[in-house]
Amino acid sequence: MTPDQPVCRQVAEAVRASLRGELLTAEISEGDGFSGRSVMSLLQRVARVYESDSTACYVEVGVFRGLTLLSVAAAAPSLPCFGIDNFAQLDPDRKNLEVCLQRKARHSLENVVLINRDYEDALGSLSEALAGRTIGLYFVDGPHD
Repeated sequence: MTPDQPVCRQVAEAVRASLRGELLTAEISEGDGFSGRSVMSLLQRVARVYESDSTACYVEVGVFRGLTLLSVAAAAPSLPCFGIDNFAQLDPDRKNLEVCLQRKARHSLENVVLINRDYEDALGSLSEALAGRTIGLYFVDGPHD
């Protein structure tokens, strides 16, 4: 993809390339998550389209242990990536936030911001967290109720 192509053409190319399910980076979260390879491949590629836009960001609702969020952040290291989750569901041992933070640190992902709040509350004040950025890519992977 070349930066001088229209965004819609770059996204279309990213969709076609993602059909093979090949990840741009290794699986960050050691494989425990719910997103399939094709979904992660697509999100990684579309995130790269927006990486050259200094005003854009990636937002994900539903982080679990970070498989998708951290994989996207690794594939597009200059794109700010925001993950929203209160880590209340699917976490009987209350360890998912800790696991996600450890993986973020282990892979030195400085472009990841975790918003540890219920998604409805977080979305109400999201513009403050984004600090003027526009959402280039928005992935809703929750709630599951």
